[in-house]
Amino acid sequence: MKVLIIDDDDGIRIILSKQLERLGHEADEADDGETGLVKIKNNKYDLIITDLMMNRMNGDELLRNIKDIDIPKVVLTGCNSHDEIVKSVGGLCDKIIYKPWKIKQIEKILESLWEYC
Repeated sequence: MKVLIIDDDDGIRIILSKQLERLGHEADEADDGETGLVKIKNNKYDLIITDLMMNRMNGDELLRNIKDIDIPKVVLTGCNSHDEIVKSVGGLCDKIIYKPWKIKQIEKILESLWEYC
């Protein structure tokens, strides 16, 4: 699977990319929502994983821009308020994962997508 990781934290992107590659998937990266949106329009992805709090275009705005694109979307966030996140992006994403994440959470999402394909 080809996964786009959108996060302004270089460390998060590098770690998650390496984890995905170890699992046999291809990872692409963007450091903000604006760059991510360009990549989404110009490439085919099987999954998008995005942070919410980013410069230039945050995750909320990105998700609103791609809501009609049929790609599973996962929010990876450090925000602790589940209610605030659901109010902000509820219905725009398929799953919310909180930082720090466990690779098993990502594996389960990928497995469910694999079964769907």
